[in-house]
Amino acid sequence: MARTKAVLGAGARLSDFLSASVLARVCPATMIGEILDEHGCNSKRIRRLPAVPGAYFCMALSLYPEAAYEHVFAVVTQGLSWMQGHDSAVTIAKSSISEMRSKMGYAPLQSLVARACRPLADAKHHPDAFYAGLRLVAIDGSNLEVADEPDNVSAFGYPGSRTGHAGYPQAQCAVLIECASHAIIAANLGAYRDAEWTICKPLLNRLMTTLLDEKMAPALELAALYHERWEVEAVFDELKVHLLQKRRVLRSKTADLVRQEFYGWVLAHYAVRWLIHQAAAVHHVPDRSLSFTANVQLMRRAQPPSGTFSPSAATKTSALV
Repeated sequence: MARTKAVLGAGARLSDFLSASVLARVCPATMIGEILDEHGCNSKRIRRLPAVPGAYFCMALSLYPEAAYEHVFAVVTQGLSWMQGHDSAVTIAKSSISEMRSKMGYAPLQSLVARACRPLADAKHHPDAFYAGLRLVAIDGSNLEVADEPDNVSAFGYPGSRTGHAGYPQAQCAVLIECASHAIIAANLGAYRDAEWTICKPLLNRLMTTLLDEKMAPALELAALYHERWEVEAVFDELKVHLLQKRRVLRSKTADLVRQEFYGWVLAHYAVRWLIHQAAAVHHVPDRSLSFTANVQLMRRAQPPSGTFSPSAATKTSALV
C-alpha cells in the first residue's frame, strides 16, 4: 500500500513510468487515449490532471483498496511532473480526483474492458483450454455490496432481510471467463433487483455453441467438462477476497462511479492474470498452478515503474510462482 509520493529522477518521461507497468502493458496509453476520444472525455490540453493517467488510477484503485485516493493516485502519477516540466511529483487533492472521475464516467472503462480483455490461451501451447476446437469459457454472476448512499440505493437497491432490508445496497455483476487462464473476457454490472438473465445476456453474443456430433463430443466427455465451469467461482474469490482484501464494500458514492470502479476492478484482475499467463508460458506450467495472491502483491510493490521488463520484451516478464 503506497503511503508516500515518489519523486522522479532527472530526464524521466511519462512513458518510462506507465508504459513499463503491467497495467500499461495490458492497456496501452494510446488505446486509452483513443477510447477517451471516442467518448469525448479526453483532455483537450495538458492539464494538472490529464485523463489518460486518470484511467490508470481507476484500475489501480482496486490494487490498493485500503489506501486513500491521494495515495493511490501518487502511485500512477509519477509521470505527471514530466508533462508539466517539473522534476518532482505533483500533489493532487482528493476533490480534483473526484472531479476527474465524474467527468470521465464509466463508459470509457467499460469500452476498455471490451477492447483489452481478450482470451489469453492459444490452441498450440494451451490445448487444455480447448475442447473439440472450441475455447472453454464459463459465465456466472455474483452480488457486490456498495456504499450506502442515496444514488446507489436508487440505482441498485437493497436485498431483503428479516428487518426490512440489508445494511448495504448491492449491485449484481456477471463475468465471462476463460477457464484455463481465469482471464475475465467480458463483464457487466446491473442492479440487485435485475434478473440474472438480464445481467448475463449482453455477454452471450456468438458465444453459445451446439455440439450434436456424438463422435466429436461424446456425452461422457461433455459431462466431465462441466467441472470446468467451477473455475468461475475461483475468479470471484480472486476478485472479492484477494484484490479487495479487507474492504468488502466498493467505495464509490454514486452509481456511475460504482460502475467505473467495477470495470477498473475487472481490468486490474485481468492485468494480474496477464502477468501470470506470461510467467506460466515461459515456465511451461498451467496458469492455475501459479499463485494469484503472490502476483497481486508483486503488482502492488511494482506499480507503476515495474522495472522488471521493458515494454517490448514480453517474454522477460517476471511473476511469482
